[in-house]
Parts: sequence; C-alpha cells; structure tokens
Amino acid sequence: MKKRQGDFAARIGRVYKWCQDRLDDERRDAWASLPLFPAGAAPETLLKAAAGKGGPRALREAALADFDPEEQAWRWHATVAEYASSHWPIPPEERQMRLRALAPVWTSWLERLSGGEKSI
Repeated sequence: MKKRQGDFAARIGRVYKWCQDRLDDERRDAWASLPLFPAGAAPETLLKAAAGKGGPRALREAALADFDPEEQAWRWHATVAEYASSHWPIPPEERQMRLRALAPVWTSWLERLSGGEKSI
C-alpha cells in the first residue's frame, strides 16, 4: 500500500479556488447555498428552491454536485459545502430566514413521498 503525504486540505482549497475564479454569479450563488443542507444531499425540488432554478445544472457543469438516480437526490462532497461556508458565510439570521423559506418546499416534498409518488 502506497503512503500518501501532503496537505490535502490545501490542495483541495487550491482546486476550489480555481473553480471559484471561473464561476459566474449563478454558479457561485448555487454553491453558496449548499451549506443549508448539512447531509451533502438534497432532493432536486429543494436544491432548486435554495440555489435557483438553474442551480443544480450550474453545480453539475462546475463539477461540484451530481444527481444520484438511485437516491433521487443531488449529492456533493462535504468539502464542497465546507469551502462555501468559509468563503460565503451565511449570517445566522439569514440562515434561519432561508431555512424557514424552504419549509413549505420540504413539506410538499414529504407529502408527495407519503402519498406514494416515486419521483421528486
């Protein structure tokens, strides 16, 4: 087994800095919304509500998130959201406001799940 050495956090930071420098406002705003979902995943409806209608597409094009057809959810690595949190922090009051605004979307999605609907 080959042992790896180095500062992987710094390497990841450099990659994300490179991504950040090449993102337009839509992609950057979508990326900045990911810390609202601490699990590193969200149903498409919720991600669109938080990141804008084109948010999921923008994140996929920037290679920051991808759709998992088995789970029917968008997924991203924890470091993607961590980088967003450190570079575009959401003040606690705004975070609470944004989470409250997502409550009806969560409720609607959960109601569809309980009704037996399979797609999100």
